[in-house]
Amino acid sequence: MELLEQTWVRSLFEAFCAWEELRKEAGNMTARIDRYAVFFAEIDRHCMAPGEVTQSHLFNIFGAERLRRGFLIVSFLCERLEIEWDAGALEDMIETKRIRLQAQSWQDRPWALDLQRFVEELQHRKGPSLKRKTIRMYQTAAGGLLETSGVNSPGELTQAGLQRYLKRHPGQAANLSAFVRYLREGSGVLLDLRYKPQASLLKKDRKLVEHVQAMVKQLEAETNELRAKALLVGLLAALYRVPAKEILTLTENDVLEDSEGFLLWPKNYELRVEGRLAKLLKRWVPSSTEGVNGFLFKGRNKVQPLTQDAVRHHLSISSKEVTD
Repeated sequence: MELLEQTWVRSLFEAFCAWEELRKEAGNMTARIDRYAVFFAEIDRHCMAPGEVTQSHLFNIFGAERLRRGFLIVSFLCERLEIEWDAGALEDMIETKRIRLQAQSWQDRPWALDLQRFVEELQHRKGPSLKRKTIRMYQTAAGGLLETSGVNSPGELTQAGLQRYLKRHPGQAANLSAFVRYLREGSGVLLDLRYKPQASLLKKDRKLVEHVQAMVKQLEAETNELRAKALLVGLLAALYRVPAKEILTLTENDVLEDSEGFLLWPKNYELRVEGRLAKLLKRWVPSSTEGVNGFLFKGRNKVQPLTQDAVRHHLSISSKEVTD
């Protein structure tokens, strides 16, 4: 108690110790009370009135991990001080801190200000706002490309450098889409993220080519709708190296059809589907989708998409494997 100088904090601590949700069994109670007292001492040091004990202020004082470990005290404070605790807001605060720390780790790079302007553009863009986690992932991908390319500014990036980066980090293609579009629209830097499977796969991965060819052949002979959709998900994941869970969330709004076939995620991935695969997609995923969400790969209930477990199940029946 001598750690607490303010009367209202001492009263809070006493009320917490008497709180019915706090287990009072013997054993480590003394040590626990000491740890709890240190937590309240931090509040005493940083808050001058109960109204200052808010979710954002607690995050600034303790950080995410200490708040997680102090969940009992947080629960008590929410109940006693009527704090509205928003898990989504907490996640945003965590990601905002990560964005800031990541920017600081690159602050001495010649392209640091260019990257910061890109992040600010994402934060203030028109239309639906991006989640902070999404912004952090885009920042990571853009910074990684700039770092490994060894350039002084984004204007020096080349297609060859992009391809080298994607060869080493194929999973970053989706996260780089916003940066590539930003460079194209703002600086006239033309980079192409679209994956061209035929030529490159034949050279790089004969095994994958044979796998894809076998899946296409089986799809053309398939009669079961759910199994066909599962095969399509697996085929798209293998060809374009996009996680199956993202393909399962495709909706009508994510697809453009033209004379050559389909364009998936025209505003992000810009994946081109042509030839036999386009015909299969049109056969098993008709353009008029049922269900309120308009998912292309709908499950049995026609409202939600197929689950990853369902995809794995149907692929296992077909002795195929999908990329997660």
